[in-house]
Amino acid sequence: MNARVAVIIPTHNRASLLPETIDSLFQQTRPPDELIVVNDGSTDDTAAVLARYPAPLKAIHVPNGGRSRARNIGLRAATADFVCLLDDDDRLSPDSLAIRAAHLEAHPNIGVVYGDTRLIDEAGLPLSGEVPRANPNRPSGQVFAEIACDNLAPIHAHLFRRELLDQVGNFDESLRMGEDWDLWIRLAAITEFAYLPQHVADYRFHITMSTSYNTRRWQAGNSLLIHERVLPMPAFAALPPIAQARIHARLAVRYLRLGRTAEACAAYGAALSLNPASTSYRLRYTFLRMMRKPLAWLMQSPVFETLLDLRPKR
Repeated sequence: MNARVAVIIPTHNRASLLPETIDSLFQQTRPPDELIVVNDGSTDDTAAVLARYPAPLKAIHVPNGGRSRARNIGLRAATADFVCLLDDDDRLSPDSLAIRAAHLEAHPNIGVVYGDTRLIDEAGLPLSGEVPRANPNRPSGQVFAEIACDNLAPIHAHLFRRELLDQVGNFDESLRMGEDWDLWIRLAAITEFAYLPQHVADYRFHITMSTSYNTRRWQAGNSLLIHERVLPMPAFAALPPIAQARIHARLAVRYLRLGRTAEACAAYGAALSLNPASTSYRLRYTFLRMMRKPLAWLMQSPVFETLLDLRPKR
């Protein structure tokens, strides 16, 4: 008997794009058994859009509480075996659910499967290349060491077993960004991931995604918060020293982005103690020990902020 699949969409004031997202699910070669759309306090025509669709779409209307809360409401309403989380402006390729669900059905040891994501513009037309990845690797198996450094793919590229949430919990509603990365880290600590080299989803790029210095700084702080949570985890303690060193070194980069040179120096020192053969860690640790005070001053200065704002924005 085939497993049941749920797709959960949180939405807020995206009535113009939401139909394209939902239509991509009704066009699946393996349609979802549950399609739960959580209307997160929209004030546009979202409710009317949702009323046009038949089962299996189930609309849940709630006051605005943020994306993580909306996703958790959808997760609590879902009963299917596998779950895909889809944003309200993105879409799935026609065989996306079929490919990923079949892999989970055939490999009971795999808890999460993910694939490739294509960039599309605001009109839904393909852009050149894939979604830029902070983590260029596409690992399978035990991926905790990789995902502890950076996220692997956009949220809708993943399909996972819902029962695993009983062990790791749902989304952290205090996070306004990176909440999916936080969840994948917790899942990677207890289960294996599988990468499928196939296009499974489209990710819509908006011109408004270009952000100011202050927004980028807030994003960096949010990523740092998630990254710091890795260090006390038993899964981190179980990693070999070289893998632990790489996570500390990546953490150092996040500290540097916020001008926290003392913490960055300490993180590179921890990386070096775990991997003393690394010339890169030694050079960076030594440089920061000598230069952390002037660097800290520079990174907090308006001149540095101006330079950051002049960088090309993705």
